[in-house]
Amino acid sequence: MEWANRNEAFVLSIDVPSGIDPGTGKVAIIDGSQLFVKPRYVVAVGAPKRGLVEAVTPPDEDDLLATSGGVAQDEEWRLYIVDMGLGHTVWRKAGTKVRKGIDFDGKWVLEMKYRGVEAESDDY
Repeated sequence: MEWANRNEAFVLSIDVPSGIDPGTGKVAIIDGSQLFVKPRYVVAVGAPKRGLVEAVTPPDEDDLLATSGGVAQDEEWRLYIVDMGLGHTVWRKAGTKVRKGIDFDGKWVLEMKYRGVEAESDDY
């Protein structure tokens, strides 16, 4: 991982960069410091894994000791998602909140962007 991070070539990660837990987004700690591949591109297959979402989510300001969240904030990750043909039935059986899955609109690859949670406003 250190070699890949020192190399000038762009790195492509599939689903979640190595060193980041795909389920939680927690970063591996080796010899007291974070160690994970710092990719230029991340391609999620089918749907973004929870760990990827956590990695691009800014850390909670109240949790200064967090080992997950926000590792992508200082990096220039370009995030993409590719269609692997999951039908509506698969999404319903998986029990996801999004029952229809991701609308690829006839494309097989989409670029993702983190938008965060919109703050509620009293303005109408």
